[in-house]
Amino acid sequence: MLSFEEFFIKKKIDLSALRKADEALFLEFQEHYRLMGEKSFDHSKKFWFNRLRHLHPLHETQARPVRTSTPLNPEKKRT
Repeated sequence: MLSFEEFFIKKKIDLSALRKADEALFLEFQEHYRLMGEKSFDHSKKFWFNRLRHLHPLHETQARPVRTSTPLNPEKKRT
């Protein structure tokens, strides 16, 4: 199951912008997500997502995981 934050990343909605713009709605969604779970929340709130995506779009840099410069196989050394 996705976390509340991961769910909104998947929907491409900036959750921090939503919280700043309408904290009551944010808190309501957070509570409903906790009570319903991912699938029921998605089904019951689906009509909100397009509007929220337009109001608070998640930019590509926010959705990408942070990459590190660690080698894929650090144990393998060249000789």
